[in-house]
Amino acid sequence: MLEFIPRRRVESMYVELTNTGFPSTKETCAILIARPWRIYGAEMGVNEHGLAIGNVAVFTKEPYAERGLLGMDMLRLALERTRTAREALKFLVSLVEEIGQGGNYSYERRFRYHNYFIIVDPDEAWVLEAAGRY
Repeated sequence: MLEFIPRRRVESMYVELTNTGFPSTKETCAILIARPWRIYGAEMGVNEHGLAIGNVAVFTKEPYAERGLLGMDMLRLALERTRTAREALKFLVSLVEEIGQGGNYSYERRFRYHNYFIIVDPDEAWVLEAAGRY
């Protein structure tokens, strides 16, 4: 599903992600995202500052955590809160290291994976390969 979410001021202290709550920010950037119907986050998107991020599943030998942030939720949080590829990279790395990725991605069955992120703005691009908290 393609969805436009305008810039907004946030009143609540937490935002409800797919599997958990997360501290809110005072204001979010406007975003255009492609997301599964039951997921808070997105597989890809772009924000009002020209920052674009894509996400793809990665299967590794690293264990898959029962709890943590879904990569798609991390992607949306980065689009809502950062303006450049470098800021998004640092933000995503901090989420992976401090909270970790994990949880179930499927509605119908148990399905877990790690994440690659492609992060691009008009000036630079990054590929972030994440497995577990690495």
